[in-house]
Amino acid sequence: EVYGFQTRVEHWLHKNIRNILLIGHRQAFAWIDEWIGMSIDDVRGFEKRLMKETNLKIIAPEISEWLSAVQGSMVMASLFTALSLGIFLCQLFTLHRGSLFYLTSIFQIFA
Repeated sequence: EVYGFQTRVEHWLHKNIRNILLIGHRQAFAWIDEWIGMSIDDVRGFEKRLMKETNLKIIAPEISEWLSAVQGSMVMASLFTALSLGIFLCQLFTLHRGSLFYLTSIFQIFA
């Protein structure tokens, strides 16, 4: 544990997971009106219909283009971060005392 960081992160994670689960339970309870009177086969059909609607929303063209752009930028950010770490380690052992890490900072700006 580093200066209480682990405790804070765990507390934050537990709080957010609890909130997500509470929202899901509230939505399930609110949708119970749609389930009343359905047989198990009706419920399965209802689930399949909702799954198809959800998949159509997720795979919409404008969203997939946006998602590709985000994924590309994340790959570039990871690449520049890894490069800046390598450059930092090289500069750490080669620069003279008091020198500044200009090259590392440039790569961090790109990341």
